[in-house]
Amino acid sequence: MEGKIVVPLDGSPLAETAIPFAMELAKLTGAKLLLLRVCVFSVDLEENYVKEHPGEMMSLAYLEKVRAEVTNSARGLSLDPDRVEVKVCQGKFTYEIPEEAGVEGTGLIVMTTHGLGGFTRLLLGSVTQQVLRNSKIPVIVLRPELVKDQTEITAEPVSFQQTPLTIVVPLDGDPASEAALEPACWLAAKLKAKIKLLQVVSHVQPILLDEPVVEILYSAEDQTEDLRYRREAARHYLNQLKESLEAYWKNISFETEVITGKPAASLVKWSEKTRPTLMAIATHARGGVGHILLGSVADEVMRKSTCPVLMVHINKDYPGWRKATQLTQIVP
Repeated sequence: MEGKIVVPLDGSPLAETAIPFAMELAKLTGAKLLLLRVCVFSVDLEENYVKEHPGEMMSLAYLEKVRAEVTNSARGLSLDPDRVEVKVCQGKFTYEIPEEAGVEGTGLIVMTTHGLGGFTRLLLGSVTQQVLRNSKIPVIVLRPELVKDQTEITAEPVSFQQTPLTIVVPLDGDPASEAALEPACWLAAKLKAKIKLLQVVSHVQPILLDEPVVEILYSAEDQTEDLRYRREAARHYLNQLKESLEAYWKNISFETEVITGKPAASLVKWSEKTRPTLMAIATHARGGVGHILLGSVADEVMRKSTCPVLMVHINKDYPGWRKATQLTQIVP
């Protein structure tokens, strides 16, 4: 994940709320920052549009303005000018963002879930899902909020000064869900954060039989016993995984936790209560919407979580963490 952190911008204050978080990551990881703007129009058409809309700026001029602010040492948190790059490209947002990120040797894409405004009128809510679908690069998603008349923006501040920093990785017992572990551990090593391995165990569901429909209900005793078995199996799985990770990432502290409930709602509630620095979640990107193996919860977590969410696209050939460490060389 060494290299650059890409922040896609559309000219709106909402999209720009991703910049402080990306700057913090760049400082702590040693990565460069790439401010990227994708234009749907050619330069000539953009120039004509800007002439008709005096409040707008040409894409490159806009990015240079943002770059000047990011590198202004008088504003407190800033980056050295040689660590901030800008780039304008033309095409379709959902393809160009991951494509350009790949070309630039990017380790992360950091973007907001919503951002409406500016010349491109880029609606990042839908674009985020499509970027996840097309990107092989991990994407950190932030969820800023609009309040009042949509002119005031609030974003939950993320403090990298709190001790200790925590990155939570939700898992479901399937090796494919472990795809989020590699980037999560890489970031944990850089940020000196601990890793929380978390599994949500659902209550037993009734069985429905077709023709005729018959609902087979479990007794309270059976439900209690089944839940106890599921929680014990989850703890065993997480503890085994923890041992494997500790042997590999010796400079990271790992913890495990099993909670009960509906996956998406439980993860959002848990994050609101514990306030982790980051949640790293493996996702399939079928149909433009992320799905973790726990069910279709990745998209809901991305939309509702108050903490930043690191979305990692599951490779269909991914063999799981313990096998992957035998096949690849991952340098902490």
